[in-house]
Amino acid sequence: MLDCRDLSVRFGDHLALAGVDLMVPTGNVVAVIGPSGCGKTTLLRVIAGLQRPLTGTVAWDGENLNAIPPHRRGFGMMFQDHALFPHRTVAGNVDFGLKMTGSPLDVRRSRVEEVLELVGLGGYDHRSIADLSGGEQQRVALARTLAPSPRLIMLDEPLGSLDRALRDRLIGEMRGIFARLGITVVYVTHDQDEAFAIADRVFVLRAGTVVREGGPEELWRDPGTEFVARMLGNGAVVNASVVGGIATFGWGTLAVDLPDGDYPMLIPTKAVTLDDAGTVAGEVFGTAYRRGAFDLHVSVGDDVLEARSSVRVPIGSLVRLRIDPGAAVRLESAR
Repeated sequence: MLDCRDLSVRFGDHLALAGVDLMVPTGNVVAVIGPSGCGKTTLLRVIAGLQRPLTGTVAWDGENLNAIPPHRRGFGMMFQDHALFPHRTVAGNVDFGLKMTGSPLDVRRSRVEEVLELVGLGGYDHRSIADLSGGEQQRVALARTLAPSPRLIMLDEPLGSLDRALRDRLIGEMRGIFARLGITVVYVTHDQDEAFAIADRVFVLRAGTVVREGGPEELWRDPGTEFVARMLGNGAVVNASVVGGIATFGWGTLAVDLPDGDYPMLIPTKAVTLDDAGTVAGEVFGTAYRRGAFDLHVSVGDDVLEARSSVRVPIGSLVRLRIDPGAAVRLESAR
C-alpha cells in the first residue's frame, strides 16, 4: 500500500504541494485530477523519489521511502510523450528496463513477449518505433513500464496526445490490464472523463491541496465544493437562498430538501429537461451535439442552466424547463 502523509514542496516562494495526504490500497487505481499547475506532476515526482519533500513521508507497506533512491523503490513511471527510443525496436524498448535489473537474456526475452501480448502487440517485437501509430507507441510505453513487474506504476497524462476515440478505447484496455495484474496505480490527468473511467478513487488537487476525494460516482453525485463542481462540469452552479425548504433564485423558486442558508447549489444537467409545462422560462444561447444528444446552455435570468435534448434546438429559441428538485446539491463556496 502506498501511503503519503503531509507532503509539502516549495519552489522559491511557490508552495507546489501543501500538506497532501494520499493513500492507495494495494491493487487499486487512484486518479489525481486538477487544473494545470495544481501540483499533480510534482506529487508524482515526490512519490517516485525524483523530488524531495519539504515535509511529509512517502511510505510503502509501512516502510518510509524518503531516503530510498528512485531506482530502488520498485516503482514504474509512464509519461505523456512516451519517451521511447527511436533507434530501438519495439522489443528493444520494452527490454530496456529489464536490462537495468540484470536479468538473464532468456528471462528478458520471455518477459518482453509476455507483456507485448498483454498490451495487444504480440508479434511486434522487431517493428520500428517510427512505423507505429500513436496508440501503438502508447502500448509500447506501457509494456516497458510493466516489464520489470513494478509494485506501483505512475502515469502522467499518458493519453494526452491521442485523439478522443483512441483515448476512450485505450482507457478501457488499460483498466482491464491493471485489474488482471492487480497492480497499484497512481494516474494523473486533467481529464475527468479519463479519471472516472479508470479509477477506484479520485483525488482533486487545487493549488497543491487535496480539496475533494472519493469514488467516481460519489464525486459526480456530490462534488462538495463550487470549485470541484465547475471543474467536473456535471451541471450548473447557481447561487440560492433556502428558507423552509424553498430555494429562491433570480429566476424563480424550487422546493428542495436542503438546509436553510445562502450558498451555491449544483443543478445537474440530468435534472433539467425541456418541457412545455415547465415552470422555468429561458433562452437557448449555446448548443453542441455530443454523443447522441444536444447539450444546451439556457439563459435564465442571470444564470445559465444546462440540459440535454434528443432534438436540435436552434440558438435563440425560447424554451421552458422542468427541474427535478430532488437532484439539487448544496455546495461549499469556492476556495
